[in-house]
Amino acid sequence: MKAITLYLEQHAADILADIKTLVAAESPSDDKSAVDACGEVLQQLFQQRLNVRAEITPQQHYGNNLKFSLGGQTPQSTIIGHFDTVWNKGELTLREEEGRLYGPGILDMKAGLVQAIWAVRALQQLDLPGWQNVVFLCNSDEELGSPGSQQWIETHARGSAQVLVVEPAVAGSGALKVARKGTGRYDLTLTGLAAHAGNNPEEGASAVLEMAQQILALHALNAPERGTTVNVGVASGGS
Repeated sequence: MKAITLYLEQHAADILADIKTLVAAESPSDDKSAVDACGEVLQQLFQQRLNVRAEITPQQHYGNNLKFSLGGQTPQSTIIGHFDTVWNKGELTLREEEGRLYGPGILDMKAGLVQAIWAVRALQQLDLPGWQNVVFLCNSDEELGSPGSQQWIETHARGSAQVLVVEPAVAGSGALKVARKGTGRYDLTLTGLAAHAGNNPEEGASAVLEMAQQILALHALNAPERGTTVNVGVASGGS
């Protein structure tokens, strides 16, 4: 472990440069051309640092998914990381202040991808075991709920000896994330009864009013002490 730590410390400037390069390739999830351009930058980093080329799975509406395989031994150790972000192009700037680096997707999770690349490179360069059966699965639509990559990940990760997701744990803790809670997404449609707001309002039923009540009821389900979080993200109604 000391040899690995020393190797990474000696290459800290290169690691930082790679992070900056990947973050500068902005990749909002819903912009396929931008995500694919970022994927090309990621492929260049894998080629440069690990001498491995991508197996590309095209997607029509989302960025293409990228698989990188090293060594070919089994059972494989799978590393998963996404390279899309929640930020629109130009919304954030890449900057360094007081020893900290800021930019779109730098924490979630482009730095994690670069760290994983360099962790495997350290094993390679130091002639240590563990890199000969590594598969990277880099998906492009995680921030949207992985609609185009979930099945792809399940297929290519099946049978793995272990799967590591290089997304950060609780901010500032430095801990390894070993679990996460499940998520669910629901669309609710509320239908009212039309009536004139001035002439006969008593004959109508407001879907907007009902929606407001449902939002309050849903938010009342929050129980952070039990790990339960509920949020209504988008709402619209009325005419």
